[in-house]
Amino acid sequence: MTDEQTAANQMKILIVDDDAFFRQLLNRILSAVGYKVIEARSVSDAICALEQAPDLAIIDYRMPGCDGANFIKELREKNYKFPIVFCSGSGIDHKTFAEMRNVYQVDMIIQKPIHPEMFVQQIAELFEQGKDKSKPEAAAEVLQENEAVSGINNRSLDEFLRQEHLLPDPNEEKPAEESLPNNATEEADRAMKETEEAIAELACIYLLELPNELEQMTAEILVAAEKGDASSLSKASYRAHQIKGTAGSLGFDSLSQIGSVLEKELIAVGKLDLTSDNLRWEEILTLVEEAKEWIENKLAEINSAAIEVEIETTDLEQSKKNHATYRLLPPRVLIVASDQELIGTLTSSLEEERMAVTSLTSSMETFSVLDDFQPELVLLQETMPSVSGNDICRMIRCNSRWKALPILILMDTKGCTAESRQKLFEAGASDFILTPLAHLELLAKIKLHLGLPASNQQALAL
Repeated sequence: MTDEQTAANQMKILIVDDDAFFRQLLNRILSAVGYKVIEARSVSDAICALEQAPDLAIIDYRMPGCDGANFIKELREKNYKFPIVFCSGSGIDHKTFAEMRNVYQVDMIIQKPIHPEMFVQQIAELFEQGKDKSKPEAAAEVLQENEAVSGINNRSLDEFLRQEHLLPDPNEEKPAEESLPNNATEEADRAMKETEEAIAELACIYLLELPNELEQMTAEILVAAEKGDASSLSKASYRAHQIKGTAGSLGFDSLSQIGSVLEKELIAVGKLDLTSDNLRWEEILTLVEEAKEWIENKLAEINSAAIEVEIETTDLEQSKKNHATYRLLPPRVLIVASDQELIGTLTSSLEEERMAVTSLTSSMETFSVLDDFQPELVLLQETMPSVSGNDICRMIRCNSRWKALPILILMDTKGCTAESRQKLFEAGASDFILTPLAHLELLAKIKLHLGLPASNQQALAL
């Protein structure tokens, strides 16, 4: 186990950000190296999460209702001492920067988009260093000295960060890396691979979901143009702001740049009379269409470049049938659902058939449990808070290890339409099961996809 992973054990990190995809990105890259992550989409959620005693908090600057700076101020006034990482998707002025570092003792200030590998390393270093009281004081001295000599406005924020060793100097030669023991190297490689896979999974689902965001942005821009509605313009600007930070952090630099230009254009328009006929609405809408086209091309590129693993389905199914009578262990089934009653019914039915069942109510735990439990079949409830069963299915299918894993979607009978069934199959589902459950149909479909005979009683070794 590497030093980073040893330090990560039992360490809890609170992420406060209203951008769901950015929270998930941080969750995945931090979970991959062993941290326990607590997500909060608002300041009110974060206040409740403080009961879980986080060891570190990552707090976004721009959020609806209350900005991150004010929340940090509140935390320090209430004597919370844990390290805080202040995260911003846009530049902050030097006054705010100095206040964050010197008054509220923010331990790190980062700007979206982030570099995941560097970010994880910085978090590990924060935990290793602990709460270094001298750093803010030293920063204050440097800040005061420069203000006295040349004025703070003559120095860029990046220059200040580099002088404080919070950003790498691009002209500085990197020291030779120390050699690690073989087992430590293997653990580091494994963590890196898991991080890369986690980002790849999330990047795919992000590209699939982002067109919906862009459609909403288009609608908001049109309302702003037609009715002079500043509120709709502000919403569109914030969507562009999120795209700039999240797309860049996921490695989509071109898309991030489009988001950045969109944000600047929308902010510039917001400073003018929205009823004017001279505003550049057509140019702004063209940028949105450019983002949609980029996403479409990128998805096509991903699909064409993907290396498909050849699976002899017929042979696989026949092998399951041939060896069913020699199973030494019960089939493993993972259930992911928000409905506790549904979980209870499924668990009872499957355990009666001598299957090993693990259940989750939090969709974001799915990927760590997949590795630990190694299920042979997954049941996903279609409708869940934040992330749907179809979305989870898409993310699972992005990982080549789970291409052949049977995934069945639990679909409410009332919402079962030709369109909804098409969507679940497009997401990569193997089949669906209607709820309320029909016991015989449930068992028949599960056994079919597990390659078990209709009667399972003789299929397992006693």
